[in-house]
Amino acid sequence: MLDEMQVRGHSEVSGSKMKRFLICPISYRPDERDVVDNSPKTAAIEGERAHDIAERMAWGEVVEVGEEEDVTPSMVRGGEIYRDAIASCVEEHEAEGAVLKTEQHVAMGEHFSSTPDNLGGYYDAMVVWRGGVHVFDYKFGRHIVDPDTPQLTFYIVAMLLTMARRKGVRDLDTPASICEWLRENCGDFSFEQTIVQPKNIAEPVRTYAITIDEICAFVESLDAAMSVWLTHPVFDEELANGNIHACKWCEKRTFCTRSVCRPNDYFLTPEECQFKFDPKDEG
Repeated sequence: MLDEMQVRGHSEVSGSKMKRFLICPISYRPDERDVVDNSPKTAAIEGERAHDIAERMAWGEVVEVGEEEDVTPSMVRGGEIYRDAIASCVEEHEAEGAVLKTEQHVAMGEHFSSTPDNLGGYYDAMVVWRGGVHVFDYKFGRHIVDPDTPQLTFYIVAMLLTMARRKGVRDLDTPASICEWLRENCGDFSFEQTIVQPKNIAEPVRTYAITIDEICAFVESLDAAMSVWLTHPVFDEELANGNIHACKWCEKRTFCTRSVCRPNDYFLTPEECQFKFDPKDEG
């Protein structure tokens, strides 16, 4: 998995960017003041290793501490939690033809006035059965992520639209046409989103049952965000939306006057990051 992740391309707008993208799509456009840091991060390397172990364990492989380099007890324990959550879902829907898929690429740019390569991503795991979809995302970090995250809704919609294309369905290029097709063909489906986060000791597995109405609302929000992103090739501060959930993770907080966070607020809680940043007041 690590080798695949290192060589595979990433879409300009991906599922992992979705929460911030829906709030402030212009923040993903380049600015001459951007500072890009591509140096390897310890947490990212550890996270990729943990993902590799979790995926292998989800398919039944036994991984033990000491057998491989850099395998820690927390990685193995996390893999066990991930494996058990997925296995439970597969078992629950086995009679309905449940199929497990992992690390699959889905794209849907052509449905939003773009190209497939611009709007897509890789989901961690998905269980699909007659009448339902359950998407899983493995988070090895400590920052708590809620299961209603639009990242997982993105994967569900992308998978359903991929299914539509394979069936020869065309002309799904507006929110109205997409939602009409979803309601007619998937309106009775069960949709669930699960975050598996071992370092959330109190509740390492959390699931959210999302409705077709919420999925269609996501489609409309995504279309609106894509319209801004596609029509503005460079960053325009006038279109930036100062919001804690976007600004906290945005590299442009170092210069964007609409940011509600200072440059060093990355590790603060949302409650501690509720003020306007004036570049003249840094420090």
